[in-house]
Amino acid sequence: MDTKTKLKQLPISGYSYERFVSSEEISRLIEQRKKMKSEIIIAIVQAGCIKIEAVLFGAKQGISLGYDIYVRENLTSKDWICYDNLSEEVRYYTDDFECEMVTVMNDYVESKGLSYTENSFEIVIGKTVKENGEVKIYG
Repeated sequence: MDTKTKLKQLPISGYSYERFVSSEEISRLIEQRKKMKSEIIIAIVQAGCIKIEAVLFGAKQGISLGYDIYVRENLTSKDWICYDNLSEEVRYYTDDFECEMVTVMNDYVESKGLSYTENSFEIVIGKTVKENGEVKIYG
């Protein structure tokens, strides 16, 4: 059974894949070599507490491609934290880009000891400043 099928069968909330930019459009943007002012999300795969985004972004040489990995505290949290930016090649032109993204995401999850269903990182000790100037220390 392939990784994509396994992830779809896990008892996790929210496996999804969305593609926003076609391979032809990506190739056209790269060929133009224009400076980009903001990222363009190509596609997203979300599986439980882990999400990977394939993105186009401005770089010194024009436009580059990369992956961003996001994590969330638990399956019901709406807040995502950017966990890492990967330098893996983004092979947007493959026949099954979803499978390609799932493979990259799963390899990363396994190498870092992350989990699709559980919080696998420590709570950060820090402080929050409220509107009235009161400081609350956590941890």
